Amino acid sequence: AYFPGGANDRLSCAASSDFLFGSASLSISFSLYLLARPAAGTSCRLINVGTNGRSSAFCVATDEWGNLGGYVPVGGKNAVFSGGGEVSLNVWQDFQVSVFNGNALVFKNGLIIVERTGLDMPSGGTTNIVRIGGDQSGYPSVDAPLYGYLSQLRILCKSGRNDSSYVPDSGPFAEGFSLGVCAIGAGPAAGPARAAGLEVR
Repeated sequence: AYFPGGANDRLSCAASSDFLFGSASLSISFSLYLLARPAAGTSCRLINVGTNGRSSAFCVATDEWGNLGGYVPVGGKNAVFSGGGEVSLNVWQDFQVSVFNGNALVFKNGLIIVERTGLDMPSGGTTNIVRIGGDQSGYPSVDAPLYGYLSQLRILCKSGRNDSSYVPDSGPFAEGFSLGVCAIGAGPAAGPARAAGLEVR
């Protein structure tokens, strides 16, 4: 479980070619307890894989109205966002953003809240870094920090099935996996009840 202090805090994982999605299927799921929405005119990139402005990147963000979605952070036909303020304050909610063959879905508590076709998937690049709780890209409109709690994060990416003889190679989550912590807050004296766990796969 991740309890940031809400002021330039984030978790980060070192860049790895394992975070290049290409045309693969992609699913990012997590539980979110939001204490405050981003300020007017800004959004918070809750999960950012890659670098701002790169076609190999993908973001999951929430905005000042409580909408949630995912997108490739370059120009073009590359975003899916809800439009009904589905991210409520002061309550745990489960979300998932999935893209498969260009078909994008956003789920809330297991139900589809928005979908679209023709979403551009990330492409190109050689390595990607993962940032959780804020992007710190240098662009104020998307640099709002996370004011709340994040738990049970899973990032799944797969281009197809492996046969029974497949043996995973070494990657960022092999032996010795660690997350870098940047100015993380101490957390509240008594946080909201939720099963703890941060899993990035």
